[in-house]
Amino acid sequence: MDRNGLIVFHDACVVYNGLATIVESLNARDMSFHAYNLPDVLFVIEIGDSSIHNLGWVEQLLIDNHLD
Repeated sequence: MDRNGLIVFHDACVVYNGLATIVESLNARDMSFHAYNLPDVLFVIEIGDSSIHNLGWVEQLLIDNHLD
């Protein structure tokens, strides 16, 4: 990925150590990104200007997802 991109991981609950390493690496490189879980097993990393968390259907998955 050059500047912008979106990575979605399946089975986040299984590969969570690897995901933590990726997030740490992005932080160490001072990269602009957002990372979050989607119910039930997805983990999303939005790099740069890639942004799906503002889309209505994704936002609904994020809001109050502790209730699901």
